[in-house]
Amino acid sequence: IRLNEESSEEIDGQRQLRVDEGYGRVMEYAVEQCRQVGVQLRCNTVVSAVDWQKRPAKVVTEVGDFEAERVIITMPIGVLKAGGIRFNPEPRSKMEAIKSLEMGVVCKVVLQFRERFWAEPNFGFIHAEDEWFATWWADERGEVLTAWAGGPAGEKVSQFERDFVLERALEGASELFGERLPRIRELLVAANTHNWAKDRFARGAYSYVPVNAVDACCELARGEGEVLFFAGEATDLNYQFGTVHGAMAS
Repeated sequence: IRLNEESSEEIDGQRQLRVDEGYGRVMEYAVEQCRQVGVQLRCNTVVSAVDWQKRPAKVVTEVGDFEAERVIITMPIGVLKAGGIRFNPEPRSKMEAIKSLEMGVVCKVVLQFRERFWAEPNFGFIHAEDEWFATWWADERGEVLTAWAGGPAGEKVSQFERDFVLERALEGASELFGERLPRIRELLVAANTHNWAKDRFARGAYSYVPVNAVDACCELARGEGEVLFFAGEATDLNYQFGTVHGAMAS
């Protein structure tokens, strides 16, 4: 935590920064940059194994095998910990680093309303005592509230289906902002829920470093035999775990 906070202070990391067009635009930019240098992109292709014992390495997928001089693994820690990809041979030091890191569970509900019923348009963060969603924030772009549950609360919320989770968020908003629940339901325009723990391609929201594992991200960031490389927020050498800019920097 200390290393993360020190790194955040250097880049004004306490500010909330958003992409106006959504994070999809970040991916579109990455795609544009790749295509400009001739990268071939294959979407909807699930990789099951990487054989990197000799060059070229072989990447095994459900639609056939591909060869590559170098392989960059960007799967989330949750997927790697669950054995989502098989390596031949197994990079022992990398697997030990992966096992020592953990994946945080977060559930988030984004609520859009016809009109605002909270006093401050963009109030920053509120930490409540609600048993389901303890953290809330507003959005300067409109009448939007976000309810956030992480840690043990996130694990609890993640066990339930969307309708149940949405109802708990509306009840929390009613209690927190002193507005009647029927009126909140009436004002609701749209709602999106995000449960990354149930996503087979994520298996969690973002990585974090447990006690005595601070060197794991550095080990994971080191290349293996000039063939196999790992990237993503868990490998950021500035300890920006759980951030988009940490993932991009890696």
